[in-house]
Amino acid sequence: MESFDKARLLAKIAQAVCIEVSDHTVGKSLLASIGREVDRHHNSPVHEDVCNCCQRQIVGVRYKCPVCLELNLCEACEAKNDHEHAMLKIKYRG
Repeated sequence: MESFDKARLLAKIAQAVCIEVSDHTVGKSLLASIGREVDRHHNSPVHEDVCNCCQRQIVGVRYKCPVCLELNLCEACEAKNDHEHAMLKIKYRG
């Protein structure tokens, strides 16, 4: 597995969106925001479960229904869906 290199990742993102970071305050602000999101995502747990709504692997907080035992949602899908039961919020992989 390739090691995580935040600086290289941010440089690739800047290149992809055509930002000249050294000349644009807006570009620096945008990259700072992206950097914080990269840190948050990189330090988030990756769960073995897949979201029943978007079908992606769950990264970060996982929501599980204690009644509908097979129902797992990612944080984004849980915010958009109104499930009939109270959901368990699982912050750590397990």
